[in-house]
Amino acid sequence: MCLWVHRGTRLPPPLPASHKSIYVAPAVSTSTLFLPFSLYITPHGMIPGYLRSPRAILQRVLSAKVRKMSTRIDNVELVHVQNVSIAKTSPALPGRALSRDQLAANFKNSEFSRKLNPRLEKDIANRWKVKIAQNPRLFNGSKFRRAGWEISDGKLVINVGLTNYKDLCGTNFAENCNSLLDMGEREFGNSQAYMADALGVGVLLLTKDSHLVVARRADWLLEYPNFLDRAGGHPEPDHVFTPDGSLKPGLETDDVHEAVMNEIWDSAIKEAEDEVGLSRNQLEDFSCLGVTANTDEGGRPSMEFFAKLSLTASEVKALHASGNQVEADELTNLCMLPLQQVATLVDLLLEGKPDPVGNDVTARDEPRTMLKEMTSALKGALLLAHHHQMLSIDGQGEEDRP
Repeated sequence: MCLWVHRGTRLPPPLPASHKSIYVAPAVSTSTLFLPFSLYITPHGMIPGYLRSPRAILQRVLSAKVRKMSTRIDNVELVHVQNVSIAKTSPALPGRALSRDQLAANFKNSEFSRKLNPRLEKDIANRWKVKIAQNPRLFNGSKFRRAGWEISDGKLVINVGLTNYKDLCGTNFAENCNSLLDMGEREFGNSQAYMADALGVGVLLLTKDSHLVVARRADWLLEYPNFLDRAGGHPEPDHVFTPDGSLKPGLETDDVHEAVMNEIWDSAIKEAEDEVGLSRNQLEDFSCLGVTANTDEGGRPSMEFFAKLSLTASEVKALHASGNQVEADELTNLCMLPLQQVATLVDLLLEGKPDPVGNDVTARDEPRTMLKEMTSALKGALLLAHHHQMLSIDGQGEEDRP
């Protein structure tokens, strides 16, 4: 059977007598797309030439109709792969991640800040003294704390409080983070109760010629030095609040929850600007992939985003190499991964198989090595992009490693 479309304001012309086995489906409303149309189902190969339309037209119409009907988030599924946990939202539409309208923040610092313990606070302070002695570039900035999420009115709502970088170093980055998880579960029924869980952000960037931008982190960074990563950082409470805790003047909204969510969304764009050197008008189809957590760091959370670029891979590399970006020293090298190589990496992540033993050398040894060099957040972002089918293979390129 074939499904075909007749578009136009007039009724379709009479069908030939040979097309007796034809079923007319009810017309689908297209208030904002093309002209009124009718759908038909016919035996395969029996579509009249004067009524034949390109497949792409039908796909666009039906895809747009489905998207319009499926803007609500119904469910979140937690999936654990290697050292990362990802939150997969559903329904997931092919090639479409989450829009700003599908996200919300619930900011309640008194409710969503971490629990305090006198002995732990002393330990955190001592650890911080050691860290800043080892790396004078560290500073204790205020951060947003993710305290879980929920689905409300079809939106993914992120529960948000406040924390700081010192507490992050003393809890999530601490060698005894697992014991802190156990203590939180034992005392509060919540393994994250004592964790700073500072919310990070990151953005996967896809070039015009279908390469994924991956970067080598600088060796002076505290977290994952010399690892492969995406552009990323933190949303900043100082961009939202004054020192007394009130909203800063001049924000787009006077609603604290909206202001916090706007900062989380906008911070991922700013990281692409500050670390890679891109400008906002070079980022297209910006969307949110979802939430990840680093299980090696006590559930350290991140929100991952995605954008297509109006630049080619070589243009992005040249832009970064110019060194004019604000944070030019955080990402030392960029590599451009063709989507076929990205697909291999995702397959290996999903397989979850151990590394090969002995002399069993295969074509996947290099991707396995690359996976070992990837941050947890980058792995999570790749898995979420795969979930939303954002990385379809429509172009190939030469492999390029930093």
